[in-house]
Amino acid sequence: MKRIALVIAAAVAAISLFLLSSATANSDVFANTYPYLLAINGFVVVALTGLVAVQLRQLLRDYRAKKFGSRLKYRLVVFFALMALAPGLVVYTVSLQFVMRSIETWFNVRVDAALEGGIALGQNALDHIGR
Repeated sequence: MKRIALVIAAAVAAISLFLLSSATANSDVFANTYPYLLAINGFVVVALTGLVAVQLRQLLRDYRAKKFGSRLKYRLVVFFALMALAPGLVVYTVSLQFVMRSIETWFNVRVDAALEGGIALGQNALDHIGR
């Protein structure tokens, strides 16, 4: 059962990677396949979340039953989760700052151009009235 799930997950990941790589080459194809790619990725996220939940439930059950090795397994899970959290937060923070600054520059260029155009228009109107 686990091998079948692993093969299915690998196939879905390969299809997603193929769609992503082909979509970057041609934007028309990307526009057509984007909903499918999004749906596949959503399915993979839900499936992986479900698998993690099942494993955590099994770990909690073993921990409460005081099975041999469950405490060590619990410590390892917590340790690796904390180790994965730190780089994830760094990448998230840097990405968020990058996106926010990019969006700010998009709007700053437009606002600056609009203000300069408005000033020029107002100056022309004043010059025309003054004549």
